[in-house]
Parts: sequence; structure tokens; C-alpha cells
Amino acid sequence: MKRRARVLLVLLAVLSAAPFSVPTLLARLLEGARHAGEPLLDARRRVHGAAYADGIERIRAALPENAEYLLVEAADSPSFIWVQYDLAPRRPLLVGEAFLTPARLRQIPRPKGLEWIVVARGAREAPQLLRAAEVR
Repeated sequence: MKRRARVLLVLLAVLSAAPFSVPTLLARLLEGARHAGEPLLDARRRVHGAAYADGIERIRAALPENAEYLLVEAADSPSFIWVQYDLAPRRPLLVGEAFLTPARLRQIPRPKGLEWIVVARGAREAPQLLRAAEVR
């Protein structure tokens, strides 16, 4: 009896939320269908902006797929997560540094042999690729 009451309560909760969630669900499904088959670069431009998308493409062209790079955030933004995702399969070494200054960038310890640093600049801004040797 208690089990049946719990099931009914859950069902009632789901049904009471349906008028609010179904329109949102349908809108998102239609949005996804509109962009089905869209090229990755176009999708990246639509979601993150042209500057970000073009910056990612420049970095992807410059870094070999097996490269390691130091990923630093220069803005108080979670954009470094998208940069890491968009540069995969390249392997980031993460450094969370909000409001990074050039002087602070020179002070960050780096593993020997690390050649590249990627600076995530914030939402809709182009990430920057630096050679580690240039930052010393």
C-alpha cells in the first residue's frame, strides 16, 4: 500500500510539472532539429561567436593533436572549459588564474619541455596561443 502511494505521488508530481516542462522540451528539440547536420565551425560561431571560433581554429591548426599545453584563464569566466573541450584531443595542463597579468603568467611553474600556453580570454573572446619560450 505504501509503495502504491509513493508511485502515485511521483506520477502526480511528474504530471503537474508537464505543462511547464513540455513546451521547453519541444522548443529545444525543434532548435536541435533546425541545426542538425550543421558544420562544427558554424555551430561554434553560432554558440560562442566568430572571434572565439576563429581563435580555436587557429590554435587547432598550430598545435599537433598529441600536444600538451598549459591552459590558463585570464578572465573570471568558465570559458577555459570550452577551450579545453574544443582543443581535444590535445592535453591541457590546467591552471585556474582569474584576472591573469603578464607578470603572473611568467611566474607560473611549467613542466620542462612544455612548448605551448593557451590563454582563455572569456566568453565570446578568442583564446590566445603563446610559445612558452616567449613568455619568459
